[in-house]
Amino acid sequence: KLNATTSGGDISVENIQGAVFVSTSGGDIDLVNLVGREISATTSGGDITATDLTANTTIDLHTSSGNVEMELIDGDLEASTSGGDIDMEDMRGAVKVWTSGGSVRAERIQGALNAKTSAGDIIVEKVWQRELDDHDIDLKTSVGDINLTLPRDFSARFSLRAITPGMRPRDAIVSDFPLNIKASRSVARATGTNGSGEFHVWLETSIGGINISWEENR
Repeated sequence: KLNATTSGGDISVENIQGAVFVSTSGGDIDLVNLVGREISATTSGGDITATDLTANTTIDLHTSSGNVEMELIDGDLEASTSGGDIDMEDMRGAVKVWTSGGSVRAERIQGALNAKTSAGDIIVEKVWQRELDDHDIDLKTSVGDINLTLPRDFSARFSLRAITPGMRPRDAIVSDFPLNIKASRSVARATGTNGSGEFHVWLETSIGGINISWEENR
């Protein structure tokens, strides 16, 4: 088990088998190759980079002023930043992320994803992992576009809402999956079901457009 705290510097942690709790008031945090029951990292003024983490319970990564970059994460995760972007690749488990001032980019998301931003685009590539039970998707941005790529046979119920001042509402939602799109004034809404509709997909943008595309099964 590792506990590490500093009031004015960076923290780098590598090759630890055990719970990890680290925090700094003024620096970056780098985490590499960690396996533990819990992993927690907090910084008030820096970036967080996490690569190859595995946790039995939870992984928490939070910064008040920086970017969060994550790759090869196995376990349920929560991550946030008040002033930066969030980038993810190869995530296994339920993921919840939010940022007040940046974009969210997520590639090869295997499980459920909840992502929100107040000012930025959300770009997500979802891949199918039959071993996981939860594949719900909830994406919301106040100012930005949402681009979601799903496996062609993704069984889902869709619920979408886009507000598009300055453009035709019907053009705000584009989908490879069959949707019932209704547009009035500057608001476009869409619903639809693919397959049995086992999982839920909620997408919402207050100023922007929504695009859903499919890719061949992997």
